[in-house]
Amino acid sequence: MNFRLISISILVILLNSIARGEENRVIAEYVPEPLLLRSEAIGQLFRSSPVMQRFRLGKVGDWRVMGGRIYSNFWGHDKRYIVDAETRDDQLRAYYQPWDHIEVYGAASERAFTRMGTDGMAIGFHNIFGLPQDGRLDAPRDNVRMSIPDYDMNYSLAQKNDVLSRQFEAGMVWDFASQYNLNLPMTLAVYASHETAGKNPYFTGATDGGARLSAALPYRDFSLYGTLSLTVFGRRQELALPTYHEQWGGIAGGAYRFEPNHEAFLQFLVYQPLFQKMGQLSRSSYEVHLAYRYKWDQVSFELGLVENVFWVYNSPDWGLSAGLTYHPNF
Repeated sequence: MNFRLISISILVILLNSIARGEENRVIAEYVPEPLLLRSEAIGQLFRSSPVMQRFRLGKVGDWRVMGGRIYSNFWGHDKRYIVDAETRDDQLRAYYQPWDHIEVYGAASERAFTRMGTDGMAIGFHNIFGLPQDGRLDAPRDNVRMSIPDYDMNYSLAQKNDVLSRQFEAGMVWDFASQYNLNLPMTLAVYASHETAGKNPYFTGATDGGARLSAALPYRDFSLYGTLSLTVFGRRQELALPTYHEQWGGIAGGAYRFEPNHEAFLQFLVYQPLFQKMGQLSRSSYEVHLAYRYKWDQVSFELGLVENVFWVYNSPDWGLSAGLTYHPNF
């Protein structure tokens, strides 16, 4: 697919910089910490979706704790489905570096419906920029509705408190670039997650695993970065639902440190679909993330915006994220 070629091309460009030689080697001042943001596509509500790992590790004994929430607003339909809902994505993550060039982590996350009352904001945003409402004005505000009759997938206000996914994740990050004195910050992560939500009717008990390659290209107070991930899904599912058993994903973005404690981010995310034969929901998701981070002493706070790049399809209409990180070694 096109996004896979784009992601691979970005990483190839970054990797080619290794061959510049030691005389051109520049150790950049600014290698950003990744955002606590991940894909909020509808398919990802039910399966694992990895968070980007660090591009360069620190010292033995470094540790940090991260927590955050993402609100997403969905509106989309075609002849085979209707999605009109708001969701929350809560995450708690802990990282520790026991050895040189190796970091381990554990995480817990939960995705569920919510009623934050953001439909009016979405409608107003569309009005400001002259975007079509696609029938949204004719639907009840702040509703919970997800209906795909072909696969008996129906949620309504009766399920407004249901947890769609609850996962426990463990992983390891290898900073091979530092270990082998390569020219760019690069890491390779492996991870596995286990689904435990009883209200997830399709993948309860499933275990997913994958790997993710991340690289950065820093220059002074600016840094370009990219990642490429592959997740292989466990095949346990309680209903006969056609899904893909693997998923490619990629992120390309840039970060700018415009003050010592202030950073701005812009990144683009692309994920293959999870479900097969579900009309527009079986298209790849395209998301854009715009975020700001402020660091104060040992704590950093980030605030982000999630938008779709093309029409909604499998992506959220829009979303808002907030996260905190405590890192005693900042």
